[in-house]
Amino acid sequence: MLLIEGRYAILVTGSSFTVNQGVRDITARETNNWQKSIPGIREWTMEFEGNLGWTYEDGLLISRYTAGGFVIPPRETQWILKEGYFEQKRMRISYVCLENGMVYWDGEAWLNGLNIDTPMEESSTISMSLTGSGRLKQETMSGIA
Repeated sequence: MLLIEGRYAILVTGSSFTVNQGVRDITARETNNWQKSIPGIREWTMEFEGNLGWTYEDGLLISRYTAGGFVIPPRETQWILKEGYFEQKRMRISYVCLENGMVYWDGEAWLNGLNIDTPMEESSTISMSLTGSGRLKQETMSGIA
């Protein structure tokens, strides 16, 4: 499940999570021609696919998805487009896995891709691509049961 700004946004059906760390070469004469490196810049990206939950203008859901006993009220797609794309704001995201004891990844990210698919007489889906901005933290949810 993907949370944006602390609210349930997408019941994820598929995801990709990539973390990279570069290295810096600090080879010098003192290393006897052996290459020596230290940790460098870290980066992370996430991509998601999931069911899209449409809402009426008053905020009521047209449809509801449930997972693990939770009712998932998805965030309005217009808000994601407005904040993440048109206003180019960083979004706080949390990637929650209800299967593993409520462990989740949390950080700030930029929206760099959004696709909404609404075929006739089929489920509407959304896919997003996010690039991290700063530290990615692993946390444990508390107070949810």
